Amino acid sequence: MKLREKIWNSAVALGMVASCVASSIGINFVESSSHASQFLKSDTEAGVVLQSAWNHYRADQAGKKVALVDNEGKELEGAEVVVKADKFWGDSSAEEVASKGNGDAQLRRGYIDDSVEETVSIRVSDIPYKSYRVLIYFSSDTNGGAYLPVRVNGKKFATEGEKKTYGSDQRWAKSNYLEVKGLKGTLSIKVPKREEREMENRGTIAAVQIIEEK
Repeated sequence: MKLREKIWNSAVALGMVASCVASSIGINFVESSSHASQFLKSDTEAGVVLQSAWNHYRADQAGKKVALVDNEGKELEGAEVVVKADKFWGDSSAEEVASKGNGDAQLRRGYIDDSVEETVSIRVSDIPYKSYRVLIYFSSDTNGGAYLPVRVNGKKFATEGEKKTYGSDQRWAKSNYLEVKGLKGTLSIKVPKREEREMENRGTIAAVQIIEEK
């Protein structure tokens, strides 16, 4: 029996299911509708904290508000995400695995590209949780360097270690995702513009996961 099943069965026996299963909102950033491998099916699970029903935000939607659903596919009244960015890109080394429906590879297959001209921003409004934590997933098509620090609701956070392509390292690690706890209200993520000469260090975000804190 899988660990998750053991936890679930124990929770059912104790009548604790409602209190120990947190709701979440997953947002996956994809290049375009033609990149089929970047779209997760509604029942595909992915992320450090596994969830299904990932939302998809395409490059052609940049600047537009997109309505959101939670991890059960339930529409969230008023909840929206909008991204300000010049372009999206992708890690082609994840293509083979992503095309087979592996959720984590699909998350890392596409991402919001950073910019030397302007700050990239992600804004999620009307989040239906009194308190939440956010996981920010990064991806890149090159090895070496690190991911640039980002600002989450005004505070600066950074990953630890060298960034790698999916083909070089398929794991989620401190080098390619951030966790920020104790957040409330609107979520604001900003990636400062990159120096033109700074090619190794990148601020390329692949997905965002908002998890209710109880």
